[in-house]
Amino acid sequence: MADEPRIEEILVAPLDTLNPLPFAKALPPELYSKIFEDLDYHSLLRCAQVCVLFKKLIEGTASLQYLIELSVACQLDGKSRSASATRLEILRKHQLSWNNLKWSREIKIPMHDGGLWELFGGVLAQSTADDTIVFHQLPSDLRSIPEKQWTLSDLSMSVRDFAMDPSQNLLVLIESPDWTLSDESLAYRIHLRKLSDGKPHQLAPKPILLLRQEVRDHMVSYTIQIFGSILGILFSPASVGENELAIWEWTTGSLLMDTFDDDILSFTFLSDAWVLTCNPMPALTALNFRKATSERRNVYDLANYCHFEFPEMDEVGFITGIDIRADPGPMSPTEDTAIPFSQDPADFIIILTFWLFMTGNRRSLIHAIPSRHLLSLVNAEEDLYVWTDWIPKKTRLLYTKQSPSDIWVCYVYGTKFILSERLPRGQSGYSARLFNFNQLALRRERGQDSETRETPQGLKTSAALRDVDASLAFSSHSFVLEDAHDHCFALCSEDHILIVDKYANLGANG
Repeated sequence: MADEPRIEEILVAPLDTLNPLPFAKALPPELYSKIFEDLDYHSLLRCAQVCVLFKKLIEGTASLQYLIELSVACQLDGKSRSASATRLEILRKHQLSWNNLKWSREIKIPMHDGGLWELFGGVLAQSTADDTIVFHQLPSDLRSIPEKQWTLSDLSMSVRDFAMDPSQNLLVLIESPDWTLSDESLAYRIHLRKLSDGKPHQLAPKPILLLRQEVRDHMVSYTIQIFGSILGILFSPASVGENELAIWEWTTGSLLMDTFDDDILSFTFLSDAWVLTCNPMPALTALNFRKATSERRNVYDLANYCHFEFPEMDEVGFITGIDIRADPGPMSPTEDTAIPFSQDPADFIIILTFWLFMTGNRRSLIHAIPSRHLLSLVNAEEDLYVWTDWIPKKTRLLYTKQSPSDIWVCYVYGTKFILSERLPRGQSGYSARLFNFNQLALRRERGQDSETRETPQGLKTSAALRDVDASLAFSSHSFVLEDAHDHCFALCSEDHILIVDKYANLGANG
């Protein structure tokens, strides 16, 4: 099969290299344009290589350029009724704002004292001390999303943790356990409510999901992820190391997988069939929960898995912790006709963080892994990959002085990842660096600009792992806020960078 055309070749190819073909003039341009609108991105690029007529038509038609720009930006078309030219202009402005880190305005959001928070789908939620949840829909001037606030109180329970998906009007609440019950009766209670009013969700046949609580532990922590109709929760007791990962299809009430072991440190979804877990070896394991059962089983007794090994650590350091994070965004485009486009959930970056202790200092190793890369490997039906088979070329390792927060964990969205950055000694304020691993956009940029991108100052590649060359391309830009403090943390969403000042308020730049 011939190699697929590269976008940089299309954008820089001179017109005189493409000869017109006799059949190309057999139909009027308007009809060709209609036909091309039903093609995918790669097919459009192939057509642009056929002849000068097709190339001019594709480059000069707003609807076709919009389809190309959507793919390059990892976006999906929305339900907007506005003209293609209008949506194309908005999309280009949206991408330019991110590339230049220029926001249209800044808002201040007060911090609440309930100890729980969530950021998903452009909505920030915080709990208060009286079990009220305060929601703040963050505005986007370019994507026509208004600022909106609402609260839910009188939830008839004490909420221990929660998650949400605004695109499905879904609020997942974990109820604080009733410690007066016997060990045999103790269970986790997960409530499926509507985000808008707190009432039971109309699509959930079981408004309360139950899972037997095997360990009587008052200090269980929870990691919750919603992936369309799939709900995953990692229960992590503090007193014993028996972590438990349960996955439901919440729209049917079915428990798809229930597995446990102290080696399950963290998880994220790869697709609606595969979940990715990390363990302290270190290693990654992808589990096919569609082929599992609801029977509670140790993770090492499960079939239908794919194991990814890492190389040895440098002998001068050791790992003190591992975490895995990803946020592909909502699984389907919004129904709001005012919103022109949204993040494509099929293309996202997975950020694996190793907390290290090396030569007497605490450092971090960041491993950026494209979701498409891992999915292509698990779909190949191999059950083991040594590190040389999957890490080089298609992933990236960055050795950083600053570490992602283990509390303010929404530092990755789509193909973007944000990390605090130290300022030079004597300079006040707060600095952060935004990384983007969007490979299509990077290939186009290389086609238009031959400037070599170097690793940002303060970052090294592969310093903590032996003989590893992981060279996935990325772009990065930093910014400095002179009126913020160096103890802040940065988060990101589809339209915003949020700066958390734990001693003051939370600021959102959009």
